[in-house]
Amino acid sequence: MRIGNRALSRGCDLRGRVFIHDYDPEADEDGNVLTIIFGGPVVVASWINLHYFASVTALDTYGAGNKLLHSVIGGNVGVIEGDGSDLRIGLPWQSVHEGTNWRHEPMSLTVLIDAPQERINLALERTPALATLVKNQWLSMTSLQLIKRTRGASSASAQLTVAG
Repeated sequence: MRIGNRALSRGCDLRGRVFIHDYDPEADEDGNVLTIIFGGPVVVASWINLHYFASVTALDTYGAGNKLLHSVIGGNVGVIEGDGSDLRIGLPWQSVHEGTNWRHEPMSLTVLIDAPQERINLALERTPALATLVKNQWLSMTSLQLIKRTRGASSASAQLTVAG
């Protein structure tokens, strides 16, 4: 996921693999807009990413099986595969595989943010559920501004961490 000015990725072929959210760090000195983005779009992107990740990496446990064999139960409670299985969660096989190859490469969500690290940390403090996901490494966040400042330095990346 990329949070920042849309000009940052204009003309880039991201191959449909990136959630893009427009954000102007100059117009958000108090971090309120970034906090809203963290509490909404970033959380939703994390849910989507984890849904696909789990359905691909543990299809039998977290996937929904073959949708051709689904039986809906309880109106909208869920589906079972065939007529006598456990409730299936996750995505059906056909949503994550095209017959020969996986449609999605399982990887954790990386959020690139065009904002100062201090503002990112403040927004994380204001969204404790998201801070927990970062702390437990379900997703990672990186400041594009920090990368720009450290480019050419000895460290290859500038990962943000949440104190815990």
